Amino acid sequence: MKSVLFPLSAAAVLLALSGVGAAAQDHQTVCQSRTSEARYTPQQQIQSCTVILEQYRLTPADRAITFTNRGRAWYDAGNQDAAIADYGEALRHNPDYAAAWYNRGTSYSETGRQPQAIADFTAAIRINPNYTNAYFNRGAAHARNGDCARAVEDFSAAIRLNPGLGVAYRNRSICRRIMGDTAGSEADVAQAARLGS
Repeated sequence: MKSVLFPLSAAAVLLALSGVGAAAQDHQTVCQSRTSEARYTPQQQIQSCTVILEQYRLTPADRAITFTNRGRAWYDAGNQDAAIADYGEALRHNPDYAAAWYNRGTSYSETGRQPQAIADFTAAIRINPNYTNAYFNRGAAHARNGDCARAVEDFSAAIRLNPGLGVAYRNRSICRRIMGDTAGSEADVAQAARLGS
């Protein structure tokens, strides 16, 4: 599951817009947009987030959001090291920002750094115990790291939080098969099929 982004708070919007007009609003719109919407390129998003970070006074929480949004744009651009650096800056401004921990974990996992990914997903879960995607991605990181038992635990937690998450059943089935649990694996395959995954 990919990284996530969040909008700036209303207070940050008002602060950024006071006295600067439409230019700030345009940068905010681009910085907060999703690349999947194909309205703006990752480079445009990076540039707008950078302008916001450099030219506007933001609260620490809103700086964390903006660094996270720019990190997500770096992620979409394929530059995981820059994304990791920006998520780290976000966490420096707000260490309790679960989305930044989650996103950095996703980038670590993408670059094969599973122990760091697992640590970051664990931090996100500590902050938000109902973070389905963090459980799912931590399970995937455990599986990539060769720890199917922990992967099954995390996929099961993701399923408890979202019983319709077919991909979690599918991934859990693979780990169960590796662990020799044929019946459990087949049950998961059947459930994933029922869910269309």
